[in-house]
Amino acid sequence: MREGKPTNVDSVAGNDIIKQAIGQAIDDGIDVVNLSLGRLHTFCQKCVFDGPIAALHRNDTSVVAAIGNEHANRRYEHVLCPALTEETISVGGVTNACLGSVERVINDRRIWVDTEDIESVPYDRQGPYCSFKGCEVGSNDCQNNRTEIPYEHNIQSYRGNPELLAPAQKPDFADRSEGQAAFAMGTSFAAPIVAGVVARLRSMDTTATVSDRVRSAVLSGSDTVYTDHTTYNRLNAADALEILRKSEKD
Repeated sequence: MREGKPTNVDSVAGNDIIKQAIGQAIDDGIDVVNLSLGRLHTFCQKCVFDGPIAALHRNDTSVVAAIGNEHANRRYEHVLCPALTEETISVGGVTNACLGSVERVINDRRIWVDTEDIESVPYDRQGPYCSFKGCEVGSNDCQNNRTEIPYEHNIQSYRGNPELLAPAQKPDFADRSEGQAAFAMGTSFAAPIVAGVVARLRSMDTTATVSDRVRSAVLSGSDTVYTDHTTYNRLNAADALEILRKSEKD
């Protein structure tokens, strides 16, 4: 779910649009709501979206929200609301990285951007994008050198959020006629991946309180991403599915 027209998300009008969309989701009996947006605010105990998100939870709707992205004017903001709400699965980004040397050779299976004629593509969107499919770059051992790191523009963690990391880089086409790739990046692209997994899990859960069971499976089935300062949970769809299957049998 995204804001329907260009209005400042921090404004009353922006808040109302989001709340109206949430109300419509409840009226329509929507199972999963993805919010790749949020409200910037200072540290507070209550948010304007607490009530609408609680209403979604009472409707047994699963809610997934992006934590937000750091930029020049947003360096010291913490995780956005509604990602902060207790009922929501808050999602930050993770990116693929290589610990080995990076060269481009004909057998390299990573996605690259041909920037020769794309001056408008920012440098940090020009590749390579490691797809974890292996590459043949001399002594580069993909299995030992591939790793994942938290997305560098995740907004700063707060009160245990983000609860989950998912891929934040989305290969896209800058010029479809030329087949040239570019990268769209941000937690707004990570959250829908989690929402898709949640939808898959909900499709197999026939018990009451589906949203709580699915939320538990997604979080407990996650992998761990380590950093120098903390650890994060990384989405693992296969393990979440297995956990839910086992709980269904029990």
